[in-house]
Amino acid sequence: MIKKFLLLWLLATTTLGWAQQPSRPLPVFDAGDLAAETAAALSTLESARIATGVLLDRAVMVSDPHLYTGGFDSPVTTYAAWQQQYWQFYQSALDRSGLLTPEQLEANIQTRLQRGELPLLVLDYSYNELLPDAAAQGLIRIDSVNERVYDGPDRSRSPYTTGRVFAIAVPGYVHRSQTTSLYVGTEFYFGNAASPSSLYVNLGDNLGFRNVTMGSTVPLSSTSATQSSASASAAPNITVYNALEAAGANAVLRQGRPSVPPDMALSISATRTWPGSSPASAIAWVKWGRGNSSGKFRKPLVFVEGIDFPRYSGDPDDLALNYLVAYPPTSPGITNIPLNHPQFGVGYRQGEAGWNEMIEFNEEYPSLEKLPALRQALQEPANPQEQGYDIIYLDYTDGADVIQNNAMTLVDLLTHISNNRVPDGEETIVLGASMGGQVARFALAWMEQQNLCHNTKLYISFDSPHRGGNIVLGVQHMLDRLSGVSPFGGRFRDKREMLKRPASQQMLIYHYDADATTLRNGWQNWQNSPGSFPSHMRKVAVSNGDVTGRTLPNYHPGMMILRTTGIAPPGWGRNEAFALPGRSFKGDNNTVFAYRRPYGIRWHTKQVNPGTTPYDTSPGGTRTTAKTFNNENWLTRQYFDTGASIDTFIPLISALGITDAGSIGAANVNYNVQANIPESDRPNPSKYPFDAYFAPGTSEPHVQITNGQASSQGKPSYYSNNGAWVQNEMLESSHRLPTTLTSGYNYGSLFRRLLPSVTIAAGGILSINQTGLPVSGGTSATRVPPTDASFDLYTSACGSVVTVQQDGRFVVGNADGQRSATVRFGRGSLLDLRNRGLVTVHTGSVLRIQDGATLVVRNGSTLQNNGQIVIESGAFICIERGGSIQGQQPTYQSGVNSGANPTLGLGSLDCQAAPTPTCSPAWITLQKSTTAEVCIGSVVDISAISNNGAQVTAWRVDNGSLLSESPTGAMVQVGSYPGTTTIYADYTAAPGCPGSGTATTYINVVNQLYGQSCDQMRMANTPAAVYPNPADTYVDVRNPFTNDKPYHVELYNDRGRLLLSQTGRESVIHLETKVFPAGLYHIQVRQGKTMHRFNIAIQH
Repeated sequence: MIKKFLLLWLLATTTLGWAQQPSRPLPVFDAGDLAAETAAALSTLESARIATGVLLDRAVMVSDPHLYTGGFDSPVTTYAAWQQQYWQFYQSALDRSGLLTPEQLEANIQTRLQRGELPLLVLDYSYNELLPDAAAQGLIRIDSVNERVYDGPDRSRSPYTTGRVFAIAVPGYVHRSQTTSLYVGTEFYFGNAASPSSLYVNLGDNLGFRNVTMGSTVPLSSTSATQSSASASAAPNITVYNALEAAGANAVLRQGRPSVPPDMALSISATRTWPGSSPASAIAWVKWGRGNSSGKFRKPLVFVEGIDFPRYSGDPDDLALNYLVAYPPTSPGITNIPLNHPQFGVGYRQGEAGWNEMIEFNEEYPSLEKLPALRQALQEPANPQEQGYDIIYLDYTDGADVIQNNAMTLVDLLTHISNNRVPDGEETIVLGASMGGQVARFALAWMEQQNLCHNTKLYISFDSPHRGGNIVLGVQHMLDRLSGVSPFGGRFRDKREMLKRPASQQMLIYHYDADATTLRNGWQNWQNSPGSFPSHMRKVAVSNGDVTGRTLPNYHPGMMILRTTGIAPPGWGRNEAFALPGRSFKGDNNTVFAYRRPYGIRWHTKQVNPGTTPYDTSPGGTRTTAKTFNNENWLTRQYFDTGASIDTFIPLISALGITDAGSIGAANVNYNVQANIPESDRPNPSKYPFDAYFAPGTSEPHVQITNGQASSQGKPSYYSNNGAWVQNEMLESSHRLPTTLTSGYNYGSLFRRLLPSVTIAAGGILSINQTGLPVSGGTSATRVPPTDASFDLYTSACGSVVTVQQDGRFVVGNADGQRSATVRFGRGSLLDLRNRGLVTVHTGSVLRIQDGATLVVRNGSTLQNNGQIVIESGAFICIERGGSIQGQQPTYQSGVNSGANPTLGLGSLDCQAAPTPTCSPAWITLQKSTTAEVCIGSVVDISAISNNGAQVTAWRVDNGSLLSESPTGAMVQVGSYPGTTTIYADYTAAPGCPGSGTATTYINVVNQLYGQSCDQMRMANTPAAVYPNPADTYVDVRNPFTNDKPYHVELYNDRGRLLLSQTGRESVIHLETKVFPAGLYHIQVRQGKTMHRFNIAIQH
């Protein structure tokens, strides 16, 4: 398996902000096509003088053919190297009419693999090659202006030398538990040499060579296969000898299934589809934790994988996986797949990785070396009394699809887990690595917006790009240029196509392809929008970046990252890539990539803006982008020179989502997290969105799992211990609250803030942030009295039921008011006070019954309110005759429902009519669509966020102008003047309620932004705006395009069904929404290939 160019576990206003493309006009750049240019340069040579019909110089030699001479000392060949060798032979051949194209060859191999036979691939050909000094001897003439090569002037001697290539390979895997054979046949014998009638084959099984007739098979044993992907330096597994030509070669056999299989495989076909996408699917590999024999989930832990490229196998050695990718679901939903299904013969995974990597070390993912040990520790804890976690590995079918679409498979999986857990099972933990952290973040936040039950208590983001990922821009352009020099999974073309997949476009901060801007902007708009992080759980983040913000050691912006060397043949030309923001090269400033065509003298350069953020060398999770080109499986070291062995993939400030570091396009990449956010175990919402973080003292490889110990595989060692930190978070998240409480229990730790269902029986006291009592749950390290003056506790939308029975007590906050608490009951939840049950809300504390939740105060029970109780709009309340609310009366918002939620099935209750609504003071905050500083002439959207029924009565502007206003007055567009523009919103409360005043915000209008003149900056089109949001009877969509061409607006429901479509040129398109039920909807605004996407809620 070769190293993936895009590592598996990956991976709202202006293009300048999201930084995919330069912000000023730059010269048009064309990376060209190195393979086509090489062939064209040599097409002027006389074919009659090429005796073998194969001119090696016509191909770009990514894998060195001179190593495969037919001797037994030839290197062990992986399938990747053989595929590259075949492609070079194919490109070198003057007449290809009798040769299989790479696609035809791949199809033939697939057919044989599906029969359970691994074909022996043999490449046997003679070639001509230009003498190194042919030009110096006058045997060829180079026209460096027109980039062509000609024979002569000395035609008395041949300009060529001759050579021989003999190489073998075996694709696929030897199955552990299935019969596998090696097929030897003439249809897989390629080259310009005659095919022999038989070959001598040694399978490395101590039986020596056997003579195998063409067209026959040989049984294979898994004992002769390596368990993990083998490198070219591994011991040979198979040797072939051609007696006819006295030639031999070595190749690798690989073993498929891991030693520890999963217990169950769930096929997922998403029941919801993101607009513009096809239904997503996935497989969830399930392994029960120690002590769980119930067949249901007890301690569920979901691993959400990162970006995965099944369409482009990333590794030709995994060709056998291409046909098994995706067990096709028969219908929407989740079904159980038999583990003995033949498609699982080579391992439990879809695409490039899956359950296999949870069990065994994979040479090509050294950062995951400690993952199998972490899995074992989680499933088989050191304490024999501790139950292990049930691990569920989410493995996408198309792991590079739109992130939101793959998130729909996680939505269904979380619902399935919630519906199939044991009665006393714990809530779910979700760990998302790289792009998996984005999939998980979206799925969890979306479920909360939809009031769906995710029943998740802890979200762990592991080196995930919350503000974008980075692949060296210069190397991206080099990849584009080299895209034709390699044919199969390891080919540069496929790597380029990986960059162009939707998920890659969404996450990369800088992208070589200008068409990626739309997806990137749309995704970043969502990431920066309110509610884009889930709120009903603890959220923590792990970064592999240096916590002190130091640039990668011995690295600097503008340094050379990768180049083709002078050792390479002239057919390479010259190619050089530099770190952002580039360097001066041949008179061109800020050059990130430069190349010279084969046999040519002119340099072509790609430039960027001088202020481009230097992410390539910033602290963060690193990758070996440049080193990948010198892959030992291709044997290419002599052709590339790597100035940098690593570069930054996920910047520190992105993995931790640090907004305090500035905008993405002008961020402080050396932000010192340790100094600026010293309390790593506490939330700091003004600087970052998580409750806690972990980052090491030096930058590590992306998604490097560490346990404080050295590598046992001979890889670089890293001595942080993020594995222990993650395990501690999981242990501390366990509330250990019994389903029936008969003693004291005190909530007050930030590790545990999700309130499950519980019955508080006689003698039971459930306290929230009670002074003097140690908090309950977690580990002994956190069982100390509460330390926070205030504490939030909440239920999820999973129908949590808290029943306070006779002589049971539920206490919110502390009697002296020095420790307060807020408890929120969410949709579908119930607080049920039975006869002689007591709930006390102390001074300074709050009990909120939210939309869709129910409060029942039965006959004989008491609700003592010394603080504040809020019954929100849409909540249900039942106070039976004889039930008592003492102290202060609750605050009732308008729209409160009398009686219990009928879906709860509580039977007959003697409920009194809901009291007349009372009011809390109303107020308004103003939200801007941009940062505090804008260029002169910018138009800024100002939105009024109202609370407790506040309404805007008038907008006023100092040093600016009101351009437009939404019909409800909730949004206004402001044109800014030089200096400071101040915006005022006068507001009043609903009739009969207190609260009125003026909300204020301001904008600084400048001539320069991010160190550049506003006049020189090429600002991207302002994205469309939709308002009001939430909508009721209508929604207006503003034209985001600066031209007068028509644009299209489409409204979709949450199942992806198109409901409305309008086309126009006007500044605002008006959509009537009153006929649609309440829920989440999606709006697409497009013109040509440019599209903006928005989520909008409709509420009536």
